[in-house]
Amino acid sequence: MKRLILLFVILLALAGWTLSRTGLLAWLNVDAEWGYFTDRPLVELLEADRRMALLRDVTYVDPGGTSWTTPAGYKTDGASIPQVFWSFVGGPFTGPYRDAAIIHDWYVETMERTSEDTHRVFYYANRASGLSEFEAKRLYLAVLVGGRKWGGGNSSCYAQCHTIPDTYSVIGRELVLTPNVSEKDAAAAMSWLEASDRSFEDLEEYVATKFPSSLFGHEGLQIEQPSQ
Repeated sequence: MKRLILLFVILLALAGWTLSRTGLLAWLNVDAEWGYFTDRPLVELLEADRRMALLRDVTYVDPGGTSWTTPAGYKTDGASIPQVFWSFVGGPFTGPYRDAAIIHDWYVETMERTSEDTHRVFYYANRASGLSEFEAKRLYLAVLVGGRKWGGGNSSCYAQCHTIPDTYSVIGRELVLTPNVSEKDAAAAMSWLEASDRSFEDLEEYVATKFPSSLFGHEGLQIEQPSQ
């Protein structure tokens, strides 16, 4: 079907018609506001270890035009969505957020881009997959509260200036935070979200107030530098 659509667009171009990317997306019934996937994932389920192997690249293009690609051969288990939230949002392979989770898993594992961008793109990709605003925010809040955060680059400040809590680790050149979130914490976060229409700012302020240990860096550590 997509080949027929491509052929039709080429014929229009040959006939002297022009169509912008946004116009083409609208014609194909794709919401350009949230970005788009270039194709549906082709996967193989690995029953032995409950993972899913990609048989071809999966690419999501965000609203700003940046491509996020998970390569063929990658094996994903949905672990970037904290398991403590699965009872609220569904398992990573059964829910409609599977495609977004494939992108999110890769970038959480490789840490190629910032954790802030990676988690926010998870929200956009979920909207592009057809999830409602509330459903996508529920998943976004889950990774804000319980998802991995990272940073630091070449800086050794944290290791030299602070005693690092056991929720932190060092992977390559990055300092990595893996928050410890209980089922009670997860339930409280989901109940808070359901109580009202929450903005992105509301979500981020809530995490800063109620889950300070889920924040990355000095603010999350809440440890003063030792006196000189």
